[in-house]
Amino acid sequence: MSDALAKKQDQVTPDEKILDASTDDDAKNTSIHQEIPDDRSIIEESAPDETTADDTKCEVTMIHRDAVLSAQKALPDEELLFELAEFFKVFGDTTRIRILYALHHTELCVCDLSALLSISQSAISHQLRLLKGARLVRNRREGKVVYYSLDDDHVKDILDVGVEHLQHQ
Repeated sequence: MSDALAKKQDQVTPDEKILDASTDDDAKNTSIHQEIPDDRSIIEESAPDETTADDTKCEVTMIHRDAVLSAQKALPDEELLFELAEFFKVFGDTTRIRILYALHHTELCVCDLSALLSISQSAISHQLRLLKGARLVRNRREGKVVYYSLDDDHVKDILDVGVEHLQHQ
């Protein structure tokens, strides 16, 4: 690819690059500027990487404009995506999953969870604090005893769908 063409393509960030079959290999990427109706900018584009290009890589940065725009409109805002990522991080610890599954069937106090899972009460309390912060569990006090349960049926659904997904062949 000529240096002038490569430089020109690098300058065309918000535009759509398409494959023009009527030109030679060095000039296949052409730019067509179209206004994006959404206030979010279109997905960042870059020129193809010639050093690692193979049959699995696209020769252009966007082929199916309608599909890309549809997916872009469906994406939640960045703040919600960040919160979702943080939410799913809570499920990344086996101890927390074991606690959630224990609470999936009945409410339990820290002492009962500790005995059931053979984990210290302080470790259970720490994990419950994280789970409560993620709004996955709630508690209620009865005298001196604090009982924990799943926050709502959505938590049961998340666990059930996760298991179903893992068991799906």
